[in-house]
Amino acid sequence: LTPGETHGDSNAYLGAQHKLWFGEEAPEPYSGDAARVVLGERLREHNLFRSLLQLAEKSGRKIISEEWLLHELGRMEAALADAAKAKRLLDSLLSLCAHARYKAPGTDAVGPLLRVHVHLWMRELSRMVASVDKPPRMAFSDDLKGEALKNHLPVMHCRECGAMGWGGTMRANDEQVSTHLQEFYKAFFGQLPTLRFFFPVDGVGSGGPDQGEFTHRLCGHCLTVNSADAKTCSRCGAEDRLIHVLVHDRTRRRQEETEADISCPYCESASGLTILGSRSASLTSVALGQIYASPFNLEKQALAFSDNVQDASHRSGFFAARTYRVNLRTAICRAFVEAGAEPTLADLEPLFLDYWKKQLDERDFVGIFLSPDMEWLHDYEELKENGKIPAGSNLVRLVERRTAWEIASEFGYISRIGRTLEKSGAAIAYPEPKLIQGAAAGMRDLLRERAGGFGSVAERELSNLLTGLVHRLRTGGGIYHAELDGYVEQGGNTFLLNRQNHMPKFSNAGRAPAFFYQGTSRVQRFEKLVAGGTSMSWSQRWAIKNLHSVPGLDAESAGIVIEEAVRALTDAGLLEERSAQGNRIWGIRPGLLKVTAKVELMTCRHCGHSISCAEAERAQWEGSPCLRLACRGTYGRQAPIQDYFGDLYRSGDVERIRTAEHTGMLDREDREKIEKRFMARGADRRATDPNLLSCTPTLEMGV
Repeated sequence: LTPGETHGDSNAYLGAQHKLWFGEEAPEPYSGDAARVVLGERLREHNLFRSLLQLAEKSGRKIISEEWLLHELGRMEAALADAAKAKRLLDSLLSLCAHARYKAPGTDAVGPLLRVHVHLWMRELSRMVASVDKPPRMAFSDDLKGEALKNHLPVMHCRECGAMGWGGTMRANDEQVSTHLQEFYKAFFGQLPTLRFFFPVDGVGSGGPDQGEFTHRLCGHCLTVNSADAKTCSRCGAEDRLIHVLVHDRTRRRQEETEADISCPYCESASGLTILGSRSASLTSVALGQIYASPFNLEKQALAFSDNVQDASHRSGFFAARTYRVNLRTAICRAFVEAGAEPTLADLEPLFLDYWKKQLDERDFVGIFLSPDMEWLHDYEELKENGKIPAGSNLVRLVERRTAWEIASEFGYISRIGRTLEKSGAAIAYPEPKLIQGAAAGMRDLLRERAGGFGSVAERELSNLLTGLVHRLRTGGGIYHAELDGYVEQGGNTFLLNRQNHMPKFSNAGRAPAFFYQGTSRVQRFEKLVAGGTSMSWSQRWAIKNLHSVPGLDAESAGIVIEEAVRALTDAGLLEERSAQGNRIWGIRPGLLKVTAKVELMTCRHCGHSISCAEAERAQWEGSPCLRLACRGTYGRQAPIQDYFGDLYRSGDVERIRTAEHTGMLDREDREKIEKRFMARGADRRATDPNLLSCTPTLEMGV
């Protein structure tokens, strides 16, 4: 049962299941006791329902695993031998069982036909490894013993471009990768020069990305790194598991020390590479975010138990912070759909604020949209305590400014990280194709005037070049916004952003909006368009990759191409040029980015890299070169898929998760106050009231 099923109407879903099982329309109203009693009578007559009860009695257990139940049903009913089909049938049947009621003869008492409890048990994804093999197999390192651990390595992935590989450590002059996990974790988080990443380069289809001399062969038996042309492992002599890999072992000097460069070798994201895994608190946050947003959940309250007071206190804040964006994305979709048009990114911010301020009073507007890192504000504390915003407070304005910034971020610098609107296919910001096409035509004329050798350049190649540049700038966060004016003027100094109470805090090494720049002084946060000397920037290499019709394009010529590209985009009005600290800086004008719910998924036919684009851009992206510079492939349209989070954002409820700690460390007065606000109902209920208590299991709850 996905969020978009039957438009979030549980009665419609149950009615559809009733018709499938019994071949007749469900009685109306299906939510009434009379109809639910009739359903109970029909279920008691059904053979599969009786089989279900027989199996429950046969098991002799109070809790039955779904796997065992499906297996036994398959043995009893030949039609249920298909496990996938049997699972869908079981979900459907159990939903009817939970809805059905039983009326005792001679009385008016109505109760559940069956008390159905569903338990979801999850194991945290900690210390995850994968075999060095084709294809790799994931495993928990704690489940592997002895020899089995010797050919498994930690799994790495890029949050931005999706590249995946293995991680390990190697000392200078070593040929074998160490499988010691603690050593690897220490090297990764400490950025030690012993850190190594290995990315398989046997792409989809024949061959793989052309990495040239940077490829090696990693033995899947003994984890020895061999030369690219090796036929047998130099250490163990094996021939059957020599994996063609890109070895990423770059280092850099910082404060007179050598440290590992952990930027992604494919998209060059400085903070994209991370270890694959998820602890229990993160998994629980994802589950809570889905449960509270689901339109099928009518009781949006929960208790989260932890083993000790310290964990309960930590998770109270953690759950609130990690579920904030799910609520915001759902609210963006709601306002966007109600608008009934495709606004620009600049117009979406006031549209969102106007829509939700009409739906909510100021108190609830703050309660739903105030960011977790702003809860320390005194005015919000007073709102929680007394239910009123203090006179003369600027709290509402601060929430408006922060929400406007979060909307811009959702379509900009965090658009490719996590379960975003863009990656889930719910919404995307894009430049109108006619702007790109007009800029490409103007650029072709400028190139022919400026330098020789560009007479044969095709307009389609230039269009691909410009599309890729704008995509990289947008997803890097290079979109002008009122909150970023000082940040841009100071050359990417996040100190100015961190001083503002309503803005998120940016760390020195963390991700921040990146604009294009060119100049003599280095700007660490921004991306240089044209590198000096014989080295080349991403943009220069992207130009060389696209302009096939221009033979012998070198670093200098590619620099000329990029200069004309940003000039053409600026002339078209899509980019705006500013000056800061002796540098020229380019960013996208938000008024030239349209926001649409018509999203297409494009996948490289060679390496499998995926991107999202607007339906209006599909013709431009289809057949264009892969954004991974080393890949020879081109993008093609991927068949539509049902994305769970896309459905959730489009049809879910806007329900902010407000948490409170509920442990023995609280004074009785504070604990009773939390309990009272948690149990508040109707007109007495506020959006700032807790709807999730983080508890310890030994405390008498009183709720």
